[in-house]
Amino acid sequence: MSKYINYIFDHFRSEELEIKINALRTIIQMFSYYVKKSKIDGKGISIISVNFSNKELVEDYDEFVDIESKIDPNDIDKLTKLGEVKAKEYYLLKVYNILLPFLIEKGIDLAKFEQVIALIREKNFIFEEQWKSKWNPTRQTQVTVRWLYTDKIYFYLDIFHKNSQLKETIHFITVGPALSFLELCLGPLKWKDNNTVLLYQKNSRDYWEINIITKEVDFIYEPAIKDYPYKQYAQYNLALRFLEGLYGVPKNLEKAKYWLNKSAAQGLPKAIKLLEKLNHAK
Repeated sequence: MSKYINYIFDHFRSEELEIKINALRTIIQMFSYYVKKSKIDGKGISIISVNFSNKELVEDYDEFVDIESKIDPNDIDKLTKLGEVKAKEYYLLKVYNILLPFLIEKGIDLAKFEQVIALIREKNFIFEEQWKSKWNPTRQTQVTVRWLYTDKIYFYLDIFHKNSQLKETIHFITVGPALSFLELCLGPLKWKDNNTVLLYQKNSRDYWEINIITKEVDFIYEPAIKDYPYKQYAQYNLALRFLEGLYGVPKNLEKAKYWLNKSAAQGLPKAIKLLEKLNHAK
């Protein structure tokens, strides 16, 4: 059982409401992220749903609570006239006020929630953070991993050279708009040499390799390289990532074909079939 509140989300069953509120959903992710970072004792609750569907959610575990409420579609229409920041503030406070009776009843620390809201206002509702910084071996160049959450999560490498006032930025991956992807992507940051940065995933095994001179980005998936059982399946899955640009792997047809060839050489039928299809495509 988790001691802290780890996730807060809003839920809609109405497609009309879902579409209308979508532009404001980032603020709930931002709220959830900083609540989790604040380590607020949930008194036995780790996940809270604000349910605007008026239908019971199918959840069946002890640490979850579903708080039902209503939202007027006309209110959402009015939000579009307020401007982005005011609309996000309105929606954030609406969700918080729905949570408030539950938080009071459970004896959850309201001051920490109010600190989170103050932080979000201080950041002007921009959901952006620096992750880690590291100097290269000669201490002439420092890199900082930074992410920005909007419609998706965009990861950047900011590069500072000691002998220059200029800052370079490389946008190296984009992943879907889910906090789980954010947590997955952020692990140790290391230098391979003076020009190559390695950003590991949370598993400390797979990583992105970024050359700060050529700006080339590669993804290293260990099960496809080392002597793992069923390596041909790992190579096929890595090929799909490069083919479709999945899970933060940049699209690259040549690398997709490279890994398909590796997998097909070991006799995996679906790799052979996909490779033939790509080779015969116009």
